[in-house]
Amino acid sequence: MKRPLLLCGQALSAASTVKYLGVEISSNLKPKEHIDQRITAAYKASFALESRGLVYPEMLVDMLFLYFLCFIRPVVY
Repeated sequence: MKRPLLLCGQALSAASTVKYLGVEISSNLKPKEHIDQRITAAYKASFALESRGLVYPEMLVDMLFLYFLCFIRPVVY
């Protein structure tokens, strides 16, 4: 039987994930949860741009790239 880990006499409980320096680290050390969160954040940022009419099919590639740099990349990294 495992003994509980104590800190100042209090037992610490186990967590399935921990956020450290902005990265979600799961108990099995797989990056799936962190990657899923970053993908969801990128979709939300992209949808916010589209729903406000800031992105349209005739846009120049340079402008799309700037939108990516300013609005999507910060939430992915």
